Amino acid sequence: MFEVKNHEGDYYYEADKVFKLPQYEIVNPLHQLGRSESLLRQLLLKDKVNLPIEAFVIFINPEFTLYQAPLDKSIIFPTQIKKYLSQLNSTLSTLNEKHKQLADRLCALHIEESPYQQLPSYTYGELRKGIICMACDSFSTRTE
Repeated sequence: MFEVKNHEGDYYYEADKVFKLPQYEIVNPLHQLGRSESLLRQLLLKDKVNLPIEAFVIFINPEFTLYQAPLDKSIIFPTQIKKYLSQLNSTLSTLNEKHKQLADRLCALHIEESPYQQLPSYTYGELRKGIICMACDSFSTRTE
């Protein structure tokens, strides 16, 4: 399982948190990976599938640097991708009917359209027009 990130710039890792320099905290991709891995494991258990899961965060942007990166975490950096893919391609594996069934099951669970995309119906004439306040987003603005 891969959590692919295209971050650009200088970042640092400190106390299980990730920051973009100078000091802007971002969501830790390792936490995102852990959540995804847990959800996949639950799905596999529900379907009584016993397969090991290997999970990695992959930073693909060559302009990305992570200072103080932990050595014991599943992170692949841009300079390591080529070597990792070579190792992956050289690993011998045999696919069987259970793998095909799992692939079919995952494809069947794919959702084409998001159920959360609910746009309100409106017409242009119904929209309120004007200048809004930068501080409170209100249409009630006054100049002095």
